[in-house]
Amino acid sequence: MKNNWPPKLTIYLFYLTIILIPFNARYIFNFDQVQFVEEFHENLTWSVYFFDPIFFCLILSFLVSGFLNKKIKFNLKKSLQTPLFWLILLGILNLIVANEKPPAIYQFTRLSVAFIFFFLAKKLLESKQIKLISILLIFISGIFQSIIALGQFVFQKSLGLSVLGESMIAPDILGVAKFEIYGNKIIRSYGTFPHPNLLAIFLLLALGCGWRLWLQENKKIKKKYLAIGLLFISVGIISTYSRGGILASALLLTIFLITNRKLFSTLLNLNKKNFSFFQKILMRLSILLLIFLIFFSTYRVLAPRLCYKCAGENSIELRQIYSYYAQKIIAENRLLGVGLGNFTLTLKKKSNNLANYEIQPVHNLYLLIAAELGILGLILWSLFILKSGLNKPLNKKRIFGNPFSSVFIIFLLLGLIDHYFWTLPQGQLLFFLGLALSEN
Repeated sequence: MKNNWPPKLTIYLFYLTIILIPFNARYIFNFDQVQFVEEFHENLTWSVYFFDPIFFCLILSFLVSGFLNKKIKFNLKKSLQTPLFWLILLGILNLIVANEKPPAIYQFTRLSVAFIFFFLAKKLLESKQIKLISILLIFISGIFQSIIALGQFVFQKSLGLSVLGESMIAPDILGVAKFEIYGNKIIRSYGTFPHPNLLAIFLLLALGCGWRLWLQENKKIKKKYLAIGLLFISVGIISTYSRGGILASALLLTIFLITNRKLFSTLLNLNKKNFSFFQKILMRLSILLLIFLIFFSTYRVLAPRLCYKCAGENSIELRQIYSYYAQKIIAENRLLGVGLGNFTLTLKKKSNNLANYEIQPVHNLYLLIAAELGILGLILWSLFILKSGLNKPLNKKRIFGNPFSSVFIIFLLLGLIDHYFWTLPQGQLLFFLGLALSEN
């Protein structure tokens, strides 16, 4: 008998959810209350995104079809043995002790949605066809976002795509991510994401998808089109001027070149016998020289973002301040933390030397979790990640042979320098999508 699970409706809703994740279009229920708040206020914002109604329908379709076809089974005894069960229980207890209840409830709801998305994506991506199409959709979406990003960087303003969630950006708008070069303010590209760093994270995942498609033996997907797409995405990452994104992409590219050195040798005909040893060495040196020239030509443009102690560049100093206060908050609230979504509210009370617009979550995923959920929450979250995605030995083949294992490990490293995997719905979904892809 033919297996009709998952049904086509569930699959198409899953594809549509993946397509809509990059778009920041949303309805803010309490817009009048938060529109003039200068500090980071996503935790105070009650929003419904483009993808929320689609994802709600996806959950219903998945659950109904799963139970009817006996593909989903709930085992209470087994659930009690999982870190996630106790993490959710801790989150519910955290709602009771949170200093401010509304942001805690909203953050708990958003994280719950992300966890559900992970388990749903993990199940659906077991199908090779669904996984291949999903990867292709992310890759195409990455090219689309890169084109928008390039347009924003070239014209130094938003492109009028507010219907897709594009932020209003310009060099003279307060709060827009920008930097100075030769005395001129230059905006960083947003795409349709709420911040350039989050766009860089998505494009990094798209690079991983391009790598996976490159390895896919599929005659319908030609290498030259993949190469053009990868070039667009790489330039898109540079236009975000995200330090972490650029360094992470360089690391991913390095891993790709190392693991596919034989492929590149074949493409360059270095394996043919008619090349002498000296000619092979000369060609390799020429490639290194080309890479050096590309780096040198772009360094003067990237230098303002790579310089930590340049005039007008205080982001590193601010991150150190956030880390100091985060450790102080953790020390005072070791067990249960200050409450989900309550870090910035607590920081505002404790810090007298920060302007309102400088109040942001600590740029460290792990410190932020410990501050809001307590040390116990960080331990349970870490156990969940280890059990879910890193439960197999991290041998050379697993790390370098699977693009998504490499991407997700880089995600974990990026968690040391940013907070979007915890504080923004799109960041949460991208994190767990990366985890689901790495596991399958």
